Amino acid sequence: MAVQLLGREREQAFLRGLLVDLRRGVGGMALVYGEPGIGKTALCRWLAEQATDCTVVKVRGSEADASLAFAGVHDLLRPFLRHLPTLPVGQQAALVQAIGLARPAVVPLQPLAVFGGAMALLTEAASHGPVLVIVDDVQWLDASSQQALGFIGRRLADDPVVIVLTAREGALAGVPVDRPLEVRGLDSDAVQRLVAEQTGETVDAERARRLAAATRGNPLALVMLARSADVDGAPAGMVEPLPLSTELRGAFTSRVRVLPEATRDALALLAVEGRLEAGVLSRVLTVAGLDEADLVAAEDAGIVQFEEGVLSFVHPLVRSAVYHDTGPQQRRSAHACLARSLPEGSDRRLWHLAAAATGPDPALATSLAALSERSAHLGGHLEAAAAAERAAQLSPPGDGRARLLLRAATLRLWAGDPSTAERRCSSALASAASPSTRALVRQVEGHLAISCGNLEEAHELLFRASTAEADDAALALHLRTEAAMPLVMRGDVAKAAALTAEAAALAAEVTGPETVFHAAFRAHLRTLSGQAPARAARAAVDRCIETFAERAATMPAGSLIVHTMAQALVCDGDLLGARDLLTRTVADARRVGALGMLPPVLASLADVYWWLGAWTRAYVTAGEALELAAETGQRNQRPYSLVVLARIEAGQGHPAVEAHAAEAGVLVEQMGSYSLRRYIAAVRGFAALGAGDPQAAVHQLEQVAEGVTADGMQDPSLIPWAPDLVEAYVSLERTEDAERAATQLQRQAHDSGHPWAAAAAWRCRGLLVDDANLDEPFARAMALHEQLPLPFERARTELCWGQRLRRVGRRRDAAHHLGRAESTFDALDATPWAQRVRVELRACGSPVKAPQPGAVHQLTLQEAQVAQHAAEGLTNREIAARLFVSPKTVENHLGRIYSKLGVRSRTELAVVWHRHHDAQPTP
Repeated sequence: MAVQLLGREREQAFLRGLLVDLRRGVGGMALVYGEPGIGKTALCRWLAEQATDCTVVKVRGSEADASLAFAGVHDLLRPFLRHLPTLPVGQQAALVQAIGLARPAVVPLQPLAVFGGAMALLTEAASHGPVLVIVDDVQWLDASSQQALGFIGRRLADDPVVIVLTAREGALAGVPVDRPLEVRGLDSDAVQRLVAEQTGETVDAERARRLAAATRGNPLALVMLARSADVDGAPAGMVEPLPLSTELRGAFTSRVRVLPEATRDALALLAVEGRLEAGVLSRVLTVAGLDEADLVAAEDAGIVQFEEGVLSFVHPLVRSAVYHDTGPQQRRSAHACLARSLPEGSDRRLWHLAAAATGPDPALATSLAALSERSAHLGGHLEAAAAAERAAQLSPPGDGRARLLLRAATLRLWAGDPSTAERRCSSALASAASPSTRALVRQVEGHLAISCGNLEEAHELLFRASTAEADDAALALHLRTEAAMPLVMRGDVAKAAALTAEAAALAAEVTGPETVFHAAFRAHLRTLSGQAPARAARAAVDRCIETFAERAATMPAGSLIVHTMAQALVCDGDLLGARDLLTRTVADARRVGALGMLPPVLASLADVYWWLGAWTRAYVTAGEALELAAETGQRNQRPYSLVVLARIEAGQGHPAVEAHAAEAGVLVEQMGSYSLRRYIAAVRGFAALGAGDPQAAVHQLEQVAEGVTADGMQDPSLIPWAPDLVEAYVSLERTEDAERAATQLQRQAHDSGHPWAAAAAWRCRGLLVDDANLDEPFARAMALHEQLPLPFERARTELCWGQRLRRVGRRRDAAHHLGRAESTFDALDATPWAQRVRVELRACGSPVKAPQPGAVHQLTLQEAQVAQHAAEGLTNREIAARLFVSPKTVENHLGRIYSKLGVRSRTELAVVWHRHHDAQPTP
């Protein structure tokens, strides 16, 4: 029977608009929200009837399934599983594990991999025709499926897929939508027609008005009141509406309580489970000593309904009323009955047993802990946390309960729920019996503080745990090493170095991987604080890389270890080694789906690419790091990605540099990560220097000089600022200041042994010596550059040398060096620096090339990412999987890229891209 709607013209027009867009190939996600019983489900049924030319998929959230990770995704994708073989292998593997079609792999599944696979499957189905997905009561879906819907919904603009969600008003906070529709109560005219339709009696306008006021125009309330009593029973003269929950509950329960006792018992079972498929229903009723005939009275009363072999209540509110009208003991008995009806080993059976339990049950707690492990392995962190929390409730007080609560806290932290994680830590601490367990709680509290940007608190928690609560030397050493991390993030390198040095006594008592990372980290901090050259740390760093590199992608702290070791290699001047370590780790992380570790590693890789002169690749990589930090909820990783991106933009004169630096600055101040504050000022100074504003450059770079001195940061390479400050001083003819800064750089270059710093120091010296001796320092710098794969730095030296030569009248020699610098800057798209060279060349009387706008300036960040991957030979599907977009979006981006770059095919794109962006003069 076709759905008939009364008084819903506004809502129907909105939904018709969605179908119009869908048929035009424009996708998206809409939210239909309102109070319970307002008619959201009826509107969706009407919408499904209108979509006769679309594939329509209906999913309904169920409280019974809310604890099962990706249960909603399974229901959503079931009609499209025939398209699975068309997806990239990684996405296939993620999906079949998440929805239970294959045994879980050894490596834990990352939710983002499942989200990307789900989107790919939907968009593949949509390539065969428009797809309409209706998700009713989305607030009852499991958290993982809600997150998946949010991920997919943000990426559907280019595909004929429309997702319509329904939710109770205010019940859905985690799924962003840009097309909301509030469903309001019916007006008195519609109320008059609806009541007449339900009762067969004519209702005058005044009575309709009073009924509308009493029920706030809620159709379900009107229907229930109309069926349960004469409409004249509505109180005369009522002005204020009655509380809806009171009205509805009274209407529902009054109709249930007159049913036979066996029917009420059957309804109690259904209220606990939510919905029952025919086969399960038969078993449940048999176990309870009932049969299907006992449900006939409830069906005749309009309380339950059979649809497609599934028994359910006519509305979730009816279930709620029956559930709460059932006593706690009867509910526990119903849970126990349902558990006996379900297969041994099923997750739902386990949850019913847990709900039936009345006290500690160690065996059941152990099973729930195992369920938590399985759910986490599938990427369902919130569902895993819920299982651990229930296991804790069923465990006796002590370390066992504390460690379950601690696991729940860690899972909630990973899932982006820090406030609940903090409460679980407090409960775990109250139950902890041993010092080591209390230390582990403090460790998680420290990680929680870091994720929230409370770096001082994080240090105190971790340090206190390592000294006062850890009764195991290995744990104490690990905590002491971790306690140094927030100090480095705050910029206090000297204190961090001292702390790791004090931990050496602990390291002497321990044999194991804790000592390997501690030794490497301690050696690296000695380099940063100027206590030892980078070469002295190399043996410890190499051992750490050998120990951890191959398994870093599967370790909780893997990204931290890899990032730190890559920094150590950069300090030693081994940029190619750092690149290889980081690219290998990125490949491993992608292979095993460890997407959470990618943001910091990709940002580090982008930084290394910048040094190596692969600036477009650096730009694309930094952009991916930034996007993944947002997708994986790693707010604390965004500032670093933003700063790296801003430095690339500063070198190329990109207009977005200040916006990204400013955004990073806001986050840094919120988080207290003051080491990045220095980096931001260095980027701004570098941008000002390239733009020809030495005064602004000095203003920023002097802040860096003061900050790194206060931080105890003596290594000149991680935040490259000193050569820029010398050059800015020289431009302003502040010779004494330039001399002082150059001398400091020369000393740091000698102490650190960094070859780049030595080359930059000789360049700075060349800016300051007298005219008769200018060639020697520049020649020394160039000799060092020949040993280094740093094209931008070499070009800067040639620019400075050419400037000095021109000013002493040696124009031919000047033009030689300036011409080489121009070629390098053009290859790098270093527009402001190329412009500076051309000014000098014109002054020499030399011909000047016409400036060519770099492709990266013409493309958006995502277009640059697509162009890079297309130039590398990836297919549209592979690019889509890498960037978490649909193949149609990739296709549309490629069309815009072709237009902007003046190419007509992927082959031409690859030629142009490689000629301009991968042919930088790196050795």
